[in-house]
Amino acid sequence: MLIKILDATPVEHLHLFALGGLAYLHYSRLKAIVIGRFWPLFAAFIWMAFMLSGLSEQWSGPTIQVLLVIPVFAFAVGTKPLSAPWGWDISYGTYLFHMLIVNALVELDVLGAVGFAAATVAVTLVALASWAFWEKPWLRGERKKIARSAQIQIR
Repeated sequence: MLIKILDATPVEHLHLFALGGLAYLHYSRLKAIVIGRFWPLFAAFIWMAFMLSGLSEQWSGPTIQVLLVIPVFAFAVGTKPLSAPWGWDISYGTYLFHMLIVNALVELDVLGAVGFAAATVAVTLVALASWAFWEKPWLRGERKKIARSAQIQIR
């Protein structure tokens, strides 16, 4: 029971947090290495994930997660934000809700390609709802509050 509880906490993902910390410390050097190289890095990730799939889950799971960080980082620093053309930003909602939805699908035994597709659709829809009904109104309210504060200070 305790092991199952630990699997649902951030403890299981501390290696990814540490990797993110290292990437932050060496951001400018890493950016220079990966910028414009998303597709080759993604292809290398797919190849390595395929090669590692024969290993036990104990080794292949965390290794594949760490390797996925590289093309994700290259995509993040080498592309324009997805929100630019439409004016909405679902990144925070995706970050907040993705593991809740993935865990729910795993508990419901919706796995494999169907689980991946279901998770992608569900996370996108929940993140869009979060942006439309929570984040955007809150940000609009904060901007008004800042504008009012600036007007008071000017007078």
